[in-house]
Parts: sequence; structure tokens; C-alpha cells
Amino acid sequence: MGSVEQIVIDAEIISMLDRLVAGMEVNDETLAFDLIMKMGFDGNYMEQPHTAQHFRRELYLPGIVRRVSPSAWNEEKSDMLSEAMKKVRDILAEQDPRALDVSQEMELDQVVGALSRK
Repeated sequence: MGSVEQIVIDAEIISMLDRLVAGMEVNDETLAFDLIMKMGFDGNYMEQPHTAQHFRRELYLPGIVRRVSPSAWNEEKSDMLSEAMKKVRDILAEQDPRALDVSQEMELDQVVGALSRK
């Protein structure tokens, strides 16, 4: 037997590991030495288009893991399993999880019924 919620959790963990293994790209463009020389130590790098462009590429956004402060977590008490359950409900609400169409299901029911009578 299996757990659909466990599949969602495993997919999240694999996604995290995939991002970790990919590492960070380090080259002249990503180091932005020219920008550092221009802005100095007191500059606000968050206002720079270069920072925004590269930050978006390097940032990992989890699907079910919640990034909140400890005080927010203490209020919500959200855990990975409850988030996985929500994600499963969302997926099932958006998708038709049946692999067989109605006529195939009926035919399968007939076959199983015939076998169970024997």
C-alpha cells in the first residue's frame, strides 16, 4: 500500500536535494565584481536589477515546506504532513485521478465480479 501524501513529501525532498546538488553558478556575471566596485560596502544591492535577476534564479521556493519565523510557526503549528494533505486535496480537485474511463471501469468490474463468483 502507499500514501499519496508520502509521494508529495518525497517529491518535495527530491526537489530540495536536486536544488542542493545543482549548486550555485559562480562566474564573472554572477560574482558582479563591477557592481561591487561601483556600489561599495554601503550600497543597497537589493535595489539593483542584477541582484533581482540572479536572486530569482538562485532562490529555491519549496512547494509544501513553510518558511516562517519561529514565532509564526508557534502560532500556526504547520507541519509537512498537513501541507502534503492540502496539496493532495488541491491536486485531486484540479485533476481527474482516474486512469480508466467509465466504460473501462465497468468492464473491469464485470471481470472482477465474474472471477469472484468462481
